[in-house]
Amino acid sequence: LHMDVLVRSSEIRTASWGSRYLLSTRFALVFTPMPSQSDRQIQVSAKRDFSNGLSRELYEAALRFFNGDVSLTETFFRALHEHVQGLDAYQVYALRELLASGEKDDVFVLSAPTGSGKTEVFLLFALAWLLRKHYIEKRKDKVLLIYPRKALTVDQAFRVISLLDKAVSLGLQLRVGISDGDTPRKANLKGEIGFRGIRCPKCGDPLKLTPLGQVKCDKCGPFSFVKAVREEVKDADIIATNPWALEVRTLDGNPNDLNAHALGDVGLLVVDEAHEYTGIRGGIFAALINLLRFIREQTDGGRGLRIIVSSATIPSPEEFASKLTRVPVSKVRVLTYETVLEEYPSAISGRRLVILGLFSMKPQYSWNTYCQLWAVLTTFLSHSYEQRKHAAYVPTLQSVIFVNNIKELRRVRSGYLNNLSLGEPRDHLDPQLVEEPTNPFCYWHYAPTGARDQLRQAAESGDLQKHLEKRLAEIYSELSEQERASVIRRLKGQEGLTVLSTSSLEIGVDYEGVAFILNAGLENPISLVQRIGRGGRSDRTLRTVAGIILGRPIITEAFLLSSKDYRETLASLSVPGDKYKLRVTTSNPRVQERELIMKCVAKLALEGESTYASKKAIGNEEELIDFLEKILNCLEKNRE
Repeated sequence: LHMDVLVRSSEIRTASWGSRYLLSTRFALVFTPMPSQSDRQIQVSAKRDFSNGLSRELYEAALRFFNGDVSLTETFFRALHEHVQGLDAYQVYALRELLASGEKDDVFVLSAPTGSGKTEVFLLFALAWLLRKHYIEKRKDKVLLIYPRKALTVDQAFRVISLLDKAVSLGLQLRVGISDGDTPRKANLKGEIGFRGIRCPKCGDPLKLTPLGQVKCDKCGPFSFVKAVREEVKDADIIATNPWALEVRTLDGNPNDLNAHALGDVGLLVVDEAHEYTGIRGGIFAALINLLRFIREQTDGGRGLRIIVSSATIPSPEEFASKLTRVPVSKVRVLTYETVLEEYPSAISGRRLVILGLFSMKPQYSWNTYCQLWAVLTTFLSHSYEQRKHAAYVPTLQSVIFVNNIKELRRVRSGYLNNLSLGEPRDHLDPQLVEEPTNPFCYWHYAPTGARDQLRQAAESGDLQKHLEKRLAEIYSELSEQERASVIRRLKGQEGLTVLSTSSLEIGVDYEGVAFILNAGLENPISLVQRIGRGGRSDRTLRTVAGIILGRPIITEAFLLSSKDYRETLASLSVPGDKYKLRVTTSNPRVQERELIMKCVAKLALEGESTYASKKAIGNEEELIDFLEKILNCLEKNRE
């Protein structure tokens, strides 16, 4: 099926007798490691019933981490077993190394392919770290999880809620909160609403947010450990956020919100999808990490800040992590997948197959129109497969079309709807094509034989087009929280969708039904590897994805397509550090000036001064002058 879709994608045209839209087509088969369920069978028993040497080493590392406290160690492993059925060799290795590091302030980099379980590693370590701080050291330290996308923040919040639900059931007192632009104030809650599209980890029903700011499930009751409103997020032990929301919070002293004082308790920082922070943006983010250190020094006597950096695509990870976190390269420790494969070659047998298409458009045709017609193909495909009600196996087929520009994304959607209004995909269901399934213009063969007449009639009457209209969704930053949550909920479910997305779905998010991906445009290979990595992540798609990278008819992309190095990088889905370094611009004078001013404002917030980051804005000229003078005085003291 994946190869069939690839062939028909390479032959897209307006009519069966017309010229195809593509100028050239290349494809490659790439196997990437991805642990299967059978690989994730390593058990670490709280009763010390070890399944192999790795599990024994993990238990011993945990026992040392908890200062020999057997009870706390066993509680941690009971929560682990409630949360996951088992771990694979990489997860055990990485978690063991993190636990064995004790209280060192080294920066750890989790560098492993998409779908390799990095998230579970740092979440389990965060749980262990909190247990040590709260129950052994009797400290109120917090964990801060930083994600570059709202969609990813919400997806990961579900995992944290699921993990803490198990921990709370064992008697542990831990809380989680989300701090971003969509976090409501309690006073603004008017009625019961869905909680960010997140489902109950116990029964799968949608979680709800009550007018009192409480999260609950109608079947399973309240989730009191989830802090969902701005007034309570500061009390959470694990806080999920993004760089933009976090920066504002570091500059604020408002006691009714996450503020600089509360961030002084952050002792463990996790930076997921760290490859996103490059160039000027990377320099600003590096300054933000340094600002968190500064706040911790001001409030906690200079105790250290542990940092975990995670990504599937970091060329030269030691150098990059050193620049991003401002620690010497000698203090950066990289935990790679290759280390495990070299030491335990048979420990991870699972693989993912990527059928990668590298296509280029003819100059006389529109790449946007190509995307519209590809959406017709994939939505009809998913609709047709749902007609196979009596088949032994009926997969839910989902697709993603990545378009960077919101305006162009909307054009794809409107063009798709226009194509449907003109009768698409009626011509692909011409009765004369029934006997020609190898004709790439034919879509008949996707439908079961008994449903073909009905589909043809539905196409003639317009009913089919009405069904297909509902199968195209879109997600981008300008949508409301409720609209984004609805799309994510549909993707997480068993609904056959084609989703138009900007970079919102590029990283980290795990959707089990995505089998086909189209990326419009050529760009940094790191981004393309991440996007193709969204598909083929489960047995629902047979761990296979057909990923198409479409070169648009513009000169820069024609130049990239002519580069052998670029093509080989894409064909291997691995990004060599000697050719594609991630640069972090920390030496830019404006970035450095910005960091100094932020430190001064944060210091004012810690001293109880108004910084106008929340509550009220600067109201008049006198307030502005007074505020600027306070910043200037702070800068002069730092100079001295």
